[in-house]
Amino acid sequence: MQYICLNSTVLKYLSENQNLTWVKSFCFGSISPPKTSDLCNYGKWLPGAEGWMGSVDFSTVYLCSKNDTMSFMMTVCNNSRTLGAISEGPALTWTLNLCYKLSTSNVLTQMLVWDVCDYSQTMTFTPLMVEFCWSYDQENFFNYLCSNLTFYTLIKTQPQNFWLKPMCTPLVPTSVSGVPNYSLVQCHNQYSNVTNLDISLIKFCAAYDQDIFLNTFCNATTSQKENGSCSWGNKLCSYYSWHGAYVHPVVVKACWATDLLNFITGVCSDPTLFSQLSLYSENSWLRPVCGSQSENQLENLVKAVCRYKEWGNISSVPGSIGAFCNTYNHELYLHSICDSQKETICNDTIELWTDQNHDCNYANWETGSLVLGQSLMCWVLEKENFTTHVCSQSSLLSKLSNDPRTSWITYICSTTNVLNETDACLSENDKRQLQWNCSVDLSNVCPGNGLVVASFLPIGICYLQNATLNLPTTSITTLYTKAVDTSIILLLLLADMQILSLSDVSGIQFQVLHAILNVISQETLQKKQKTELLQTFGNTLLLLIEEQSISQSWTIIEMLFNLTVSELKVCISSLQPKSAKYFLSILSQNQTSLQVSDDYFSMIVSTLLSVIVTSEPLLFYDVVPFLHYLEPDELIGLLPPLQDDKEVLQVLSHYAGSLSETQRLALGFWLRRSTLFQNLTRMDDTFILRVGNLLPLFSLDVFLQLSTQQVVNILPSLPWDLTPPYQRIVASKVLQAPNITVQDVELMGRCVCQADVQDLKPYGQNMDISLALRRNLFECVRRGDFFPDSMMLEFLFGDLQFQDIRNFSLESVPKLSVVIRSLGYNFLQGLRPEQLLPVLSDVASVTLTSAQARELVQKVLNPGNVSDEVLSHLGSLVLGISPTILQTLSTNQLVKLLPGLTSNADMLSSAQIMAVFRTMWASGNVSLKLMELGPLLPSLPLIMLRTRSKEVLSSLSNLRPMAGVKWSQQQALLLIREATQMSRISDGVRSSANSVTGTNCDSLRSLLQDNTIQAIEKFRDVINSLPQHVVRCALDKVIPLPPSLTLLKSLSSQMIAEIQTSAVSLLPAKSCRHVLNILKSEAQSVAALPQQRRFVLLDALISCLNSAGTTSTQAQFIVLGVLTPFVRGSAFLTLSQGMMLQNVERVTNYCYPQETQLPLSQLLQETQGFGSTARWTSQLLKRLDRLVPLLPLASLKSLNMAAISSRWLFQMLFEERKWRKSALGTACRKTQTVEQQAENMQKQRIVFQRLFLSRSMPRSSAVLAPECGIVRGSIVSAWGVDVLMRMTSVNFMDCLEEIGLDPDIPNSELIPLLDRVLKIAGPVSVLPNNVLIRLGRLATKLMVQQLKAVSLGDLQVMEAFGRQQEWTISQLNTLVNGFMQSHNVTAKDLNTLHLVTLGYVICGLPEKDMEQMKPLEFCSAVMYLGHLALSCTEQQLEALARLCNGNDIFGPVSGWTEDIFLEIGSVAAGLQDIELSSLVLEQIQGLTPLAISLIHPKKFAVSFSSQQLQLFSWSQAKAVTEQQRKLLDIEQMRALTLALIEDSGNQTYRAGKSHADHCSYHTLLHLSTLLPVLYVLYIVQPTVVLSLVNRKQ
Repeated sequence: MQYICLNSTVLKYLSENQNLTWVKSFCFGSISPPKTSDLCNYGKWLPGAEGWMGSVDFSTVYLCSKNDTMSFMMTVCNNSRTLGAISEGPALTWTLNLCYKLSTSNVLTQMLVWDVCDYSQTMTFTPLMVEFCWSYDQENFFNYLCSNLTFYTLIKTQPQNFWLKPMCTPLVPTSVSGVPNYSLVQCHNQYSNVTNLDISLIKFCAAYDQDIFLNTFCNATTSQKENGSCSWGNKLCSYYSWHGAYVHPVVVKACWATDLLNFITGVCSDPTLFSQLSLYSENSWLRPVCGSQSENQLENLVKAVCRYKEWGNISSVPGSIGAFCNTYNHELYLHSICDSQKETICNDTIELWTDQNHDCNYANWETGSLVLGQSLMCWVLEKENFTTHVCSQSSLLSKLSNDPRTSWITYICSTTNVLNETDACLSENDKRQLQWNCSVDLSNVCPGNGLVVASFLPIGICYLQNATLNLPTTSITTLYTKAVDTSIILLLLLADMQILSLSDVSGIQFQVLHAILNVISQETLQKKQKTELLQTFGNTLLLLIEEQSISQSWTIIEMLFNLTVSELKVCISSLQPKSAKYFLSILSQNQTSLQVSDDYFSMIVSTLLSVIVTSEPLLFYDVVPFLHYLEPDELIGLLPPLQDDKEVLQVLSHYAGSLSETQRLALGFWLRRSTLFQNLTRMDDTFILRVGNLLPLFSLDVFLQLSTQQVVNILPSLPWDLTPPYQRIVASKVLQAPNITVQDVELMGRCVCQADVQDLKPYGQNMDISLALRRNLFECVRRGDFFPDSMMLEFLFGDLQFQDIRNFSLESVPKLSVVIRSLGYNFLQGLRPEQLLPVLSDVASVTLTSAQARELVQKVLNPGNVSDEVLSHLGSLVLGISPTILQTLSTNQLVKLLPGLTSNADMLSSAQIMAVFRTMWASGNVSLKLMELGPLLPSLPLIMLRTRSKEVLSSLSNLRPMAGVKWSQQQALLLIREATQMSRISDGVRSSANSVTGTNCDSLRSLLQDNTIQAIEKFRDVINSLPQHVVRCALDKVIPLPPSLTLLKSLSSQMIAEIQTSAVSLLPAKSCRHVLNILKSEAQSVAALPQQRRFVLLDALISCLNSAGTTSTQAQFIVLGVLTPFVRGSAFLTLSQGMMLQNVERVTNYCYPQETQLPLSQLLQETQGFGSTARWTSQLLKRLDRLVPLLPLASLKSLNMAAISSRWLFQMLFEERKWRKSALGTACRKTQTVEQQAENMQKQRIVFQRLFLSRSMPRSSAVLAPECGIVRGSIVSAWGVDVLMRMTSVNFMDCLEEIGLDPDIPNSELIPLLDRVLKIAGPVSVLPNNVLIRLGRLATKLMVQQLKAVSLGDLQVMEAFGRQQEWTISQLNTLVNGFMQSHNVTAKDLNTLHLVTLGYVICGLPEKDMEQMKPLEFCSAVMYLGHLALSCTEQQLEALARLCNGNDIFGPVSGWTEDIFLEIGSVAAGLQDIELSSLVLEQIQGLTPLAISLIHPKKFAVSFSSQQLQLFSWSQAKAVTEQQRKLLDIEQMRALTLALIEDSGNQTYRAGKSHADHCSYHTLLHLSTLLPVLYVLYIVQPTVVLSLVNRKQ
């Protein structure tokens, strides 16, 4: 209480509450606080009770519930009248929930629910009751809601119930009216930044959270220069109080949106206030909107709004309309109430006027002495005199009509007779007087009320009978229903022609709308007639629906969207701005219930922009939320020229986040025509804040103009996906700004990842901000956004000394787990087991390299005493377990280790996986093995799977979870074949992954041909993993030409890349754009294509765009997006001319094939471009980023040295490193030859050399002797051997693994780098295994004598050596001999694990020794070896291939199936030429591209005929080497070229043999290719299975 009494603001606020007035008296010592018994006298809570306290507020409820709990529960919770006395809002919500929780007795609980949730009282069902009943009586509430349309409509039309989304049947629409999608929580959370609130959210908060809103909004928006005054604080839109006070522009905007009627009269019609508000630039929008109103605004509004004859009972009139008429048409408003309803207010007024003996004195009215307040009383008390002295005087009436305050008199005089007479209806006497001889009852036809549509039918029937046309009743009804319909159509036609306004005769609006619903719902009405009706009168119907908000009008809305896109376009084209605005509001509020496709949205938006917005720019505000449905080229052509309209830009900024990358690119081009952004530093900070989302659409040099404070201000509105160059600017400017807050740091998000540590250091002593920065930075490290160097580690961990590991406390280790990969091997080696074991789970959650993981595993895994507890917590550290240890673990121990193994399956080495399989697969329950091994199963060798295939198939039928396992292609083919032979296709084999993956062309085609779209959508992921020839072959036969848009939407980018390019060029506009969007989303599919095929595909796409009307180079550049560099060189120059320079920072992540790099460099260096590289600035380099090293060597050598900074260079290389690991970067790198990769590396080094030569470069710079953290986060080969050699010993050894793994370091530089290792770590004979496994490519430079000194007993060391491809013959021989000696085995003793471990080194075995190997062991390892580009001799490869053709292995080559060729991979290069020349289509399809590239050129030319080469897929044809091509004849080359451009894999080639020539085994195989479809057809259409099999037989 002391705090309250001493705080005047709080005290004033409390004293305004009538129930808390005692607080003020108590604080001044006059009274004591009331007793609980006084406040909690529940009898006084009831309205009408003696001493009634008024509506009970929250504070009273809370006090009583806490201090008088039992009585509160019994008296309040159990009495609906008492509950009804509690004020709506938090007080009632709190009470209902509290009562429910306090009512432990089921009886009390039920009584409470029954009392409150009485659904029969629908008209009093408040939003708070909705919330309570939905929480505690949901089932009954749901059933009643979904079965009662009236109740449903009531609930859904209360905006507070927007959260309630019951899944009712389509009986009723899920949204009936415009319900704002907000909550009070959003209001409260946003009040701290209220000036940034969306206007629609302001409307919501002002309406449903008024008290808190006004109070908070006043404080938040009051200008300091206005002395904190907030004269409008008590009522937001009290225009009379705005005079002379500062009114925040947001308030002005909110009142325009929420109080339009009063705003027009109170602001637009008030010149003084209008001028005052117009002084502020933010209110510049007022002039056009106020100016658009007619001159007689008030008079017209009064006439339109105050239609008293239609009101009925005054209590039914909306409060806002009543208030308006009372204010601006006061006397006529009183007259209407007095004359027709005898309201108390009239009696009081008359009595007062009579008592004062006022005289009307009509004679003086013309001279101006009329007292406005008495004119109504004169009419009420002296009607005859009034009519005589006023209504008959035309000059006086003319004068009175000019004043809006007395214009009602003109209206009264013109309708005197009608007002004085009671409404009369037609009677039998009337019929006789009219000589109507009919039996129809006309008592409901009342001319005094105005004839309505319902009157047409009885009058018409009466007329027929009077004319002696006695038709049967049904005929009459039918005939005159049609006549009524015709009348309605006439009314609509007149309204549509603007001859008649239905709003002026609103008495028939409701009837017209109902009649239309009757007409349009008739089953006899043909679809064409309904369509014409909707197209012709769509505009008028929408206006009627808006005016007459009834739930049945939803029928018309649904019918509009039942039209086709082209049909609806006719309707949309004829809309007027008002109806278009309403139509858009329907779309935004009811997208879910309408289920409108993107095609409809796209058409609607494009039509409105091209037809209506051009003449009514204000409608653009309503269109903006739907712009993301337009294609980028449509945006360029359709956006109106409103770039300088600040209001438009603010709305665009709000919705820019919903646009795609290419859409934002198009919007950026549109924005650049704006004059507002020419100098950002001079722009108003408030405007900058509101368009923050648009600023990154400008080029980097424009964005750089922002001041530090401006960047801080726009943080809340910046998009989350800023590109790194923009992130760097944000990080730099924010961290250099004064007085930043924790919230600013949090809003920076990912931008912190680009921060310079020098900018971070000043915040090291600010605990709150440094904690926020560290949190963000740790997330950056987890995501791999950067690698922290020593300076960054110092900022993250302060004075923690990483070198002195021994003194580390146990608490320190978990903190370091996130960055443990960056701490170096000294740190890892220094950790003690007692430090590591308690935090093993934390460390194991971080992904380390296998060498780093090995360092830690050795500390916790004792080979002699392996703990199950440790095994189960190793997590990612399993990557460091040597296969030597794995093969010693028991099955039970491996089971403990399986969680770590399966969760890291993609990163395990082949030898590690094989060590697990050798122990776990050999014996035991197969069902259990399948469940346990899960993600490892695709790596199970085919020969091992075959040995237990029957057990596997039996187990799959009982293992539902196994349906999701994605077997490899060869495994699935085997399982399907085995299942077919067993005549048992189980549920497990019928799973999508199992059977579709085991599909060949014929069976996939059969699967897709009946329900193509559904099947493709269901199996999209699996089909993507199928070989290209299977997909292409099937799609060629199934997909019609040109394919439909619906079908294209079901295809992935990989599938679309396989469609015939001739079909692509024929696509219509929508289909063409869809194909482009899909290909752009996964551009790696295009990057992987051969050059010729890429060119043909892109030519077809450009042809398709031209046909669709997208002919401008600007539009095509934007639409093609990331595909632009794949077009031919000349076309690339044409498309990119001028465009590239404006958007260069947005194209840095594209893939630039070698043929595009030269035209790219020409564009960048043109005089009208960026000019010579010698004049390039540091700012330009930041824009170009990773494009710089793509320039020719000569251009790079002249690069301006002063522009190059080490920070930019490190960041550029880091982005290059990240890009190479992306899907597009990986595919792009694969298209480069070894020579091209070497040239790119040399270009990167040139940039480094320019930095080294820079005069600003200090000799002690970290660039000359970099830390490992910096090198690791870049491209290692770019540094050059000289720089790497200058690294300190610790940093060099920390980075040894990265150095050894870099494929681009020239061969000649490996020797000095190896010498540096030996100089630091000692001679080879003493090198620890942990160093040997990190040597990578450096190991290939060990001399033969040095290799002999290496101990190869550890399988992990041998596997590390076996991954290297650059060994000489003598080195290979030394290694394989050393390995066998270390393990005391001969060639015939080598097992599968040995062979997998050897890898490339297997080629060190002489041919004779290879022949001695056990076929079963080798063919179990061939799955892994077949992925290697083995450097074996032709004779060695032939020896290896022969090992697999034994009868007990895979059998003769003539009987090999596709799965076997897929399994043996590169070993197939060892097949003899006669065997290759006899391959049939199914076998050719199994040849991997790697195997084709390894076939000896002479053998290749002799073995494959032109017919066989034509059957190659493009990936196979692309693999053919230059040496192989040189020996091909003309026919062979023609066939190979055809395969590169257009596959012909659907042809049949049998090397001279017919189907009948094949053995029974092959016939069975051919039949089995149909059976994968059974997994679908088995349940859905069993008869189709039989028809397919019979057809094939």
